[in-house]
Amino acid sequence: MTGRILRCALLVMMLSACLPPPAPRVLKIGLVAPFEGHARDLGYDAVYAARLAAREINAGGGIGGWRVALVAFDDRAEVEMARIAARNLAIDAEVVAVIGHYIPATTEAAGPIYAEAGLPLVALGGVAEESFTSPEAEGCFVTPYPFPRDVPGLEAWRADYVAVGPHVPEPGRAALPTYEAVYVIAEAVADALAATRGAPSRASVAAALPAIRRAGALDFWAEAAPFTYCWEAGQPVLQEVLP
Repeated sequence: MTGRILRCALLVMMLSACLPPPAPRVLKIGLVAPFEGHARDLGYDAVYAARLAAREINAGGGIGGWRVALVAFDDRAEVEMARIAARNLAIDAEVVAVIGHYIPATTEAAGPIYAEAGLPLVALGGVAEESFTSPEAEGCFVTPYPFPRDVPGLEAWRADYVAVGPHVPEPGRAALPTYEAVYVIAEAVADALAATRGAPSRASVAAALPAIRRAGALDFWAEAAPFTYCWEAGQPVLQEVLP
């Protein structure tokens, strides 16, 4: 009898060893940006940067055993589309935070929906519509986010960004804040996990976010410095070299 029990135990151990490892738990970060229409350059800046950050985080083991997944929606820089995207993210219980919407009007329109759902929004909404890329563009504009090519020391980061996929162009001004925003949320999730010792929730991430001080290329909670660009031959040119 004892031998039969021992053989059964060994069989169970052998079968357990053949089983695949448990799938990593997944938490979702929402991204809403204009992927179509006149502001689509901002959207593609954002999604490539977010993918880069998520890849780096997951390659490093994720966040306390949780793997980051991006959920992206296109709002076309339109108010009603922004509201629809916000509602879709609000009903997905696995989404713990959102980055968006890049245009002041769409960010303001979606804000109350996130607030009602208790879903924290890292708002990147300071890009004025008159500054969108256009072959006929002229004059100057002010933006809170610099183009990465104008920030010293980002050569390796720019190369990693371009390597995210085939035919990825040089990163524009929405790329760097989006990349940093993913990491800010990741750090908030890590703090939330440490504080609650349970699954991250919208409430715990929202509580942790204000205390995050990430030493990245941008200081997220500082007031954004305005950068003045003027159009020259269809390209935005910074009017003062960054230190």
